[in-house]
Amino acid sequence: MMNKNKEIKRLSKFAVATVLAIGSNTLIIANAKADNSNGTTALNQLSGQMTTSSKAMSSTLVSSSSVSEVGQTNNAAEASNVNSSQSPTSQTASASFQKTTASKTRSLTNEPTNESTNTSQNADSESQDADANNQVETNHVSQSVSKTQKVKIDSDRYIAAAQSETAANETEVANDQKSVDTIKSQIDGLNQEINNESDADNHNLITVSSDYANALNSYIDSVVNDNSSSDESLVKLATEGLSANSYQNNVADEKTSAIPGNLSDSQIEELSNYAASLINYIRQQLGTTPSVSVVKGAVSFAKAVADNYSSDDWNIYIYKDHDDSAINQAALTNGLATYDGSNAYEDASAGYLISNVDGQRLTNYFTLNDYKRAIYNTLTAMLFDDADENWLHAMSITNLNDYAGTDNYGSEKATQYFAVSVDDLGQIHFEFIPEWQILALSKFDTSNNLLKLKDQLAASKIALATAKNALTIAQSKLDTVEKIVKLRQKPKTVSEKICKDNRIEQLLVNRRNDSIQIHNRHRVASMINDSISKLNKGKASTAKLINYRISKQPLNNESREFSANLPQTDRNDSSVLASIGFLVIEMIGLVGIVGKLRKQ
Repeated sequence: MMNKNKEIKRLSKFAVATVLAIGSNTLIIANAKADNSNGTTALNQLSGQMTTSSKAMSSTLVSSSSVSEVGQTNNAAEASNVNSSQSPTSQTASASFQKTTASKTRSLTNEPTNESTNTSQNADSESQDADANNQVETNHVSQSVSKTQKVKIDSDRYIAAAQSETAANETEVANDQKSVDTIKSQIDGLNQEINNESDADNHNLITVSSDYANALNSYIDSVVNDNSSSDESLVKLATEGLSANSYQNNVADEKTSAIPGNLSDSQIEELSNYAASLINYIRQQLGTTPSVSVVKGAVSFAKAVADNYSSDDWNIYIYKDHDDSAINQAALTNGLATYDGSNAYEDASAGYLISNVDGQRLTNYFTLNDYKRAIYNTLTAMLFDDADENWLHAMSITNLNDYAGTDNYGSEKATQYFAVSVDDLGQIHFEFIPEWQILALSKFDTSNNLLKLKDQLAASKIALATAKNALTIAQSKLDTVEKIVKLRQKPKTVSEKICKDNRIEQLLVNRRNDSIQIHNRHRVASMINDSISKLNKGKASTAKLINYRISKQPLNNESREFSANLPQTDRNDSSVLASIGFLVIEMIGLVGIVGKLRKQ
C-alpha cells in the first residue's frame, strides 16, 4: 500500500511537471508570436528600433529555454527522491518509466528552444560580422574622404594665392597696356603733327623741269653780269610749268577755318610748314640749298609783319610794293637786322585768297584748304609767272646762285628760317630769314618745332619700347601664374571628383548596411516563425505522449464525462485559450489515472 501511494505521488508530480512544461512551451509560443508581430511592424520603422526588437526576441527565446530546463531539473530531482523510497523492482520500473517520459518531454521541450536559440545566436553573429565589415568599409571611406578633402583644401589654398597673384599681375598688365596705349596715342599725335609740320599735302607738290632750272640759271647769270639776255625761253618753259601744276583740295582741311589776320599761332605754324614743304621740294629738284626751316622766331616775325600791314592798312594793289616800314619794325622787334627803305626778308602776294582790289578788311572765315590753295597758287605764280618782277621771286624761292647769301656765312652755309602769315586784307607774306641776319638771339627763338616734335617722337618711341618690354614681362608673369592656377585646378578637380565618388561610395555602403539589416530582420522573423512551428510540433508530440499514457491507463467515468463536456479544440490551434483548455483536459486525465491507482 505504501508503494502504491508513492507511485501515485510520483505520478502526480510527473503530471504536474508535464503540465508545467507544456505551459512553459505555450507561453513561449505566445511570446514568440507577439515578438514576431512586433518584429514585422518594426521592419517598416527605423533600423535602430528593428535591431533592438530582434535582440529582444532572441533574449526571450533564450530566457524561455532556461525556464524549461530549470523545470525539468526540479522534476527530475523530485522523481529521484520518490524512487529512492520505493522497492527495487517498483523503483526500477518507475525509474525506467520516468526516464523514458522525462527524456521524451525534455526532447520535446528543449529541441525547438535550443534550435531557436542557436539560430538566433547565428543570426546575431552574422549580423555582428556584417556590422564589423560595414564599419571597416565606412572607416575606409571616411579616411579616403578626409585625405581627399585635405588635398582639396591645399589646392584651394594654392589656387587662392595664385589667383591673388594673378589679379595683381592682371592689374600690372592692364597698367602697362594702358601706358603702351597712351604712348602709342602720343606717337600717333606726334606723327600727325610732324606730317602737318613737314609735309601735310604730299599730293600737292610743285614740280619743275631741269630745262626750266637751266633757263632760270642762265637768266640769273645774265642779270648778275649785266648782260641783256632774253628770257623768252624761260617764259616758254615757265608757262609749261604753270599749266603742269595745279592744287588739289584737301577735305580734312575744310573742317578748320579762320578769319584772315586773326590766325592762331598753331594755324600760322601749320601753314608755314606746308609752304616750307613746297619750297624744299622745289629746291630738292633743283639741287639747291639750304632747306628752309620753320622756327618759333620766324613765326613770331611773320605774324608781326602781317599785323603791321593790317595796322598800316597797306594794300599791295594800291601801293604796288612792300610795306618796308612794317617789315623793318617787325625785324627790330624780333632781333633781326633792319634795312631802312628796303625789304630784305619778304615775298608777298595779293588776290590769291580773295580778290580784294578795294582793300576791304575781311571778316569772313576761310578754311585751311582755302589758305593752302592761296599759298600753292602764290608759289607757282612766283616760279612760272614772274617775268614782270624780273624773276626775283623765283630766285628767292629756288635760292639759285645763292640768292639768299647763305654761302657767305663763315665756313658753313647758313640756315635759312622761314614762316608765312596772312594779314586782314587777305595778303600772303613769305618771310625768309638767313641765320646771319639774326642779331639778337634772345629775341629770336631758333627752336624748331618740327625738330622738337621729332625729338619728342624719338623719346616716345623709346618710352614705347620700354613700355612694351614691361608689358611683355608682365604678360609672361601672368601666363606663368595662370599655368600654375590651371595645374592647381587639376588636382582640385580630381579631388572634387574623388569626394563625389566617395560620397557615392558612402551612400552605397549605407544602403548596403540598410539592406543587410533588413535582411537580418527578415531572418530573425523567419527564425521566430520556425521556432513557433517547432513549439507547436512539440506540443503535439507532448499531447500524443499523454494520450498514449492515458490509453495505457483508461480514464474513469467521471473523467470521461468531464472531458466530454469540455469544448473540443483543434490540436493545431495556437491560441492561449485553446492551450489552457488542452492543459485542463490533460490534468483531468491524470487525475483519473491517479484515482484508478488508488483503488487498486
